[in-house]
Amino acid sequence: MFSKNVLLIDPAAVAKKVEETLREQVLGNLRRRGIVVGLSGGIDSSVVAALAAQSLAKEKVLGLFMPERDSSGDSLVLGRMVAESIGIKTVLEEIAKSDPTAKAVQPEHFVDASFIQKLDQSGVIDRLYQKN
Repeated sequence: MFSKNVLLIDPAAVAKKVEETLREQVLGNLRRRGIVVGLSGGIDSSVVAALAAQSLAKEKVLGLFMPERDSSGDSLVLGRMVAESIGIKTVLEEIAKSDPTAKAVQPEHFVDASFIQKLDQSGVIDRLYQKN
């Protein structure tokens, strides 16, 4: 289980492992030319976008903004700043404006954790925390 020691990592080594895994999964196992990252302006999506751009090349990463009714106005501004700083292209998709039924949809209905479960079962997540 998790303990305070889970944070005792070598950030550069973990970033390198994440980049290698992204390349392996996206280009190898999934056979895709690139990756789409949902950008919220927060730290999680910003780190994922930066690691993806570092791993695959910025030309193979597309940032997707999908603001919804509860999004802060700053989210889009911050997300655009992140995208610009790492040099990735972005797309803004305001679904609620084009489809009124989207306003009533709960975001948690779209979560598919199967990819994370597969990564966990394959041992990738455990390997990220192994010391060399």
